[in-house]
Amino acid sequence: MIFSWFKQDLLGRLIVPLLLIAVYFPLQRGAHADQGWGGDYAGYLTQTRSIVEGAPMQPYYIYNPKQDFLAPPYYPLGYSILLVPFYRGVEADAMVWYSRFNSVLWWLCGLSLYVFPRKRFRPWAAFGAVLFLLFNPQMYYFKNFILPDVAYLLAMLWAAYWYLYRSHDKISDALACGFFTGLVWLMRANGVVCLIAIMGHQLIGLAQDWRAGKTAVSWKPALRYLAIVSALPVAMYLLVYRVLFTLPKGGGSYFDQLEGMDIWQDMFGNLEKLGTFVLRYYQLEPVVSFQYVHEKVGFAGLLAGALALGFIIIGLLKARGREDGFLLLLAAGMGGVLVIWPNSQEFRYLIPVFALMSYFLLKGITETDTPGRLAGPYIRIDRAIDGMAGEPEPGVPQRANNQEAFDYLRANTPDTAIVVYHHPLIMGLYGRRRSLRLTNATQEVMDSTATAYRVDYVLVNNWLIQSDPYLYAYLDRYRARYDTVWQNERNALLHVKKH
Repeated sequence: MIFSWFKQDLLGRLIVPLLLIAVYFPLQRGAHADQGWGGDYAGYLTQTRSIVEGAPMQPYYIYNPKQDFLAPPYYPLGYSILLVPFYRGVEADAMVWYSRFNSVLWWLCGLSLYVFPRKRFRPWAAFGAVLFLLFNPQMYYFKNFILPDVAYLLAMLWAAYWYLYRSHDKISDALACGFFTGLVWLMRANGVVCLIAIMGHQLIGLAQDWRAGKTAVSWKPALRYLAIVSALPVAMYLLVYRVLFTLPKGGGSYFDQLEGMDIWQDMFGNLEKLGTFVLRYYQLEPVVSFQYVHEKVGFAGLLAGALALGFIIIGLLKARGREDGFLLLLAAGMGGVLVIWPNSQEFRYLIPVFALMSYFLLKGITETDTPGRLAGPYIRIDRAIDGMAGEPEPGVPQRANNQEAFDYLRANTPDTAIVVYHHPLIMGLYGRRRSLRLTNATQEVMDSTATAYRVDYVLVNNWLIQSDPYLYAYLDRYRARYDTVWQNERNALLHVKKH
């Protein structure tokens, strides 16, 4: 896809080694074992381990429907499958390995994104758009997390490339487009938007041909292409989720979470959150806790962000033609679905939209006659590596004092033990014991939940007192029911007294 494209001119070919040189040092920097308490990475890695070992998916996570915001019974399998050839266990050095793997995907996203603006704009302008995406402070730090979003973006870019720039008359190109579209869907549930955008854009083209008076004979290649690109992702989805793997039963899907929600109220709440994420990405709002970005943004950053947003708006208003129309439709679908998507997490789900906006940023710039117009939006790039990315918090699960607790639990508790823990997915990944989180409610409700699930142990972490106050309030009241069987400076393992 990529390298054949750079044969057009000498400058285009030079971009490849320049990109390689530009990201060599950043690729070696920042990869770390610390992955935080979010738990999503633990869910994906547990599924990868299950595939490698031939075990059931998520064998340790006990899904509590009253805590459905915590995690679904299982995650989309695309990223877990992608990690299978690279699986090296869950020790600290393996975590660094996965982090570096994600950094390689991050670089490939930049190289792939170069194709889109380079088709319309000068090489150095396209190169600048790539740097603006890769070295945005949030994106640069986020590449080190073991999460599917970077791989999801890469698959989406390749699907869009095959749809826009390869022949619609060749079955091989249709199969490639369908494969990458299916991969997008397997990476995230809302990846189906990519398939819908391709189908919708193709049908719009057919409708325009009909209005132009073209005969039905001329529709045959387009209809064949549409059939292949639509059928292959559906076949991939059914193969993975209905044939190859046995998945946990229960609720927790996106549609299950929609039940009981006030759609209109949540839409306005999500719009407000999404607006905040956009301002953070363009450095118009400084506090970003998930990426540990806390520095106040100076005047240069504010100017750059405002210019970037202004040029993007101009580019969107000037969108014309087949290429602009599809990218706009895809970006609108990816962003629009988040308006009703529950539990939006920081800017993760907006990454594809931000990548596509790089194209419209350059389009907006080229539609103006402002002198020095390329300098403003990229003025913040140099701040991404050192100025904005801080160190991970010291209490993350991968630290030795927390790993000591998991090691003790594996060695000294039965395989059938049920453990209450702050995040059950992290317990399943490291402790390999069935686990749940008690419902955030009154102590009486929490006690009845513990009894109903026949809890054997509670592992408490004093680093998490502020983030899990319900559990600590419960233990304060019912502490006499538990014996402390082990502890270190960070953790205590409590065992339910048997009567």
